[in-house]
Amino acid sequence: MPYKPATKILHWLIMLSVGTQLFSQYWMFVPAPDKEPQAEWMAWLFICHLLIGILALCFVSVRLMSVLENNEDQKQLFPWLSKKGLFLLINEIKKIPSWLNSGPPKPEQKNKVATTVHGLGLLLLFALGSTGILFFIGIDTDGAMNASTRFFRESHEIFAILLYLYLSGHIGMLMVHLSQGQKQILSIFSTKEEKD
Repeated sequence: MPYKPATKILHWLIMLSVGTQLFSQYWMFVPAPDKEPQAEWMAWLFICHLLIGILALCFVSVRLMSVLENNEDQKQLFPWLSKKGLFLLINEIKKIPSWLNSGPPKPEQKNKVATTVHGLGLLLLFALGSTGILFFIGIDTDGAMNASTRFFRESHEIFAILLYLYLSGHIGMLMVHLSQGQKQILSIFSTKEEKD
């Protein structure tokens, strides 16, 4: 499946920034009333998490805008937005049990289930970044927060858990494709120019 150079670059930027976020969240200190960080670097890690989160949200937003302005990309990643696309998606969902015997469709077939999952991943990343920023805007310097800020924090944490599940499935399906010799799935990482 050929990818545009801009798509490959955004994929790398999103992958690196989101990967950094998933890693940093284990050690950062989130301000809370009557609590102090165990080390100063943990408090700084929270600020780094915020700044990289803003960058990640920008990368995801650029990708979403590029998809929404391109009718073909929009049909691929969000087929459920049209009646015809939704019908095709439902038909392909019904074929999923047959994948147990034959394996998933090859990447170049642009299967609606696979492309929809990619679209949902973009929306999940957008929701994760947006709730993180809204949480940061609402939290006081001492960690106190009102009900809406607490809602954004809890939503952010739920979206983070969903992202772990999403990435597990994403990497798992990559392994399935590779086990079937479908190395073209790695073309998103290639620096060579691709032809349709």
